[in-house]
Amino acid sequence: MRHQLLLRLSILIGFLLMGALAWSPASAADPPASVNQLIIAMDGWGSDLIDPWEFAQPGFIADYLNLRLLTRDENMKIQPLWAVEWSQNEQGIDLKLHPKATCQNGEKADAAMLKKSLEGSMGLIEGFKGALNAAKVKAAFDTFEIRDSQHLFIKTKSPDPGIVPIIGGHNYHLWWYGPAQYLLKVGHAEYVRLIPTFLRFTDFKTSNGPDVHVYLVAADDATDNKSVMNAGFIDLGSIKGNIGDQNYTLGSDADLSKYRAVSVWCKRFSVNFGAAALSKDRVAQR
Repeated sequence: MRHQLLLRLSILIGFLLMGALAWSPASAADPPASVNQLIIAMDGWGSDLIDPWEFAQPGFIADYLNLRLLTRDENMKIQPLWAVEWSQNEQGIDLKLHPKATCQNGEKADAAMLKKSLEGSMGLIEGFKGALNAAKVKAAFDTFEIRDSQHLFIKTKSPDPGIVPIIGGHNYHLWWYGPAQYLLKVGHAEYVRLIPTFLRFTDFKTSNGPDVHVYLVAADDATDNKSVMNAGFIDLGSIKGNIGDQNYTLGSDADLSKYRAVSVWCKRFSVNFGAAALSKDRVAQR
C-alpha cells in the first residue's frame, strides 16, 4: 500500500568540523522553528583555502575544519591537541598522537596519516603545491619513522627550533592536517566536497510505520518498491518524525549526480512509503 507523502526537498550546504577528535561532540541540529533558514558565518581572516596541502598564507577558517597538532592557552603555554606528547633533540622531532583522533569523514588520524600529510604540506605529492613555509620544513627534514600507529619520529638534518612551531600550528596557526587518503583520491580541486551536505525535508508529512528509514536512491526517481531495491541506495538512518521539517547529513560517498531521488522506506516490510526526485535546480554542491 502506498502512503501519501507531502514532501519538498532542498539541499543545504553546511560547514562542520572536518578535522575533529572522535570524542568531540558534533551534531547538525535543525534550524529553529521560528526561522525559515539558518545561515552560519565564520570569521575566516586570511586565506580562504581549506586544503592543508596547498595554501599560501594563514587562514583561520581552517581551525574549524582541520586538525592541528598543538595550541596555546590564554597564558601562551603550549597545550596538546592531536599531539599528546612532543619533543625535539639533535636527532629529530618525536610526536605521539591522540589514539581516538579521526577526521570528519571517519578516516583515522594516525601516524601514517600524519606522515602523508607532512609530505603533502611539504609539496612532495604530485598535484599539490605545498603549504606555507614548505621549503623551510623540507630543508630541515630528513626521513620519517613510524614507530607505532600513534608514534611518529622525524629525523632532521639540523635541530632547527623554528620547525616545531610551524608544523605544530601553535604559532600563528601555520599548518593543519586533513584526511590524507581522501585528499589523495580527489585532489586539491575536489577537497571541498568533504564539507557535509544536508538533505532537508520541509513541510513533510507521512504515515506512521515500523522501522521507517530515509534512503538516497541511485535513480532519477523511486516510484515503487522495485526501483528502490534494484537501483541501490544509501541509508541515511531512521526517520526523525512523520511530520515536520528535518535534516539528514550526507556523507562524502553521496554523489548527487548518481543519487537523484529520496525514498521513505519501511525496512520491516520492504515498502516504499513515498519518494521524490531531486530536481537539478534544488541541488547545490559547494
